[in-house]
Amino acid sequence: MSSLCISVNKGGDEFDYRLSTAITDMRIELLKHKMDDKWNTSQTVHILKNRRYEEKSVAYCESHDRGSRRRQMPLVLVGGADKYSCMSDFISMTPAVSRDIALNKMIRYVPQCIYSIISLKMKYFVDLTYPLGSEGYLNFEGNEFGHPERLDFLREGNSNSFHYARRQWDLVDNPLLRYKYLNSAMTHADKKYS
Repeated sequence: MSSLCISVNKGGDEFDYRLSTAITDMRIELLKHKMDDKWNTSQTVHILKNRRYEEKSVAYCESHDRGSRRRQMPLVLVGGADKYSCMSDFISMTPAVSRDIALNKMIRYVPQCIYSIISLKMKYFVDLTYPLGSEGYLNFEGNEFGHPERLDFLREGNSNSFHYARRQWDLVDNPLLRYKYLNSAMTHADKKYS
């Protein structure tokens, strides 16, 4: 498995890309077990950049495995119940929603600068999955705007229900909800930095 994406003449199997699976696991660990100000920036960058020489990879923030089988998406852990009840622009911003939006921006790819001392100088770098994580970026099931619900396919365990077998694409287009801000910020960053 270690040489899947290395060229054949170097002993590999020459697949184009491999998935950077450690990134999502790292995010879940941080979101569940660390306060935001205790995140180890160097470790985060190391995991985002850690791949074999000449091996291209595809990064993602959330995986199909996390969104299905009744597990919450990593970023839904941040917003909690407020992700369902306080995303309207007509409701005061709660700390959970504010943190959810900020972390969605930072974790995905909108420039949220984290200051770090590098080479005895104060510089900033952007802690982002999109530019640091790989040569490609995978967006799971249209979840570029922080969709609040899990994905659960038809199966016996859910009485073959379609209830969670869909994405609510309209959430990002609803002018009354805050999902539009994340989508707008990410689109702006993509146009500016791509």
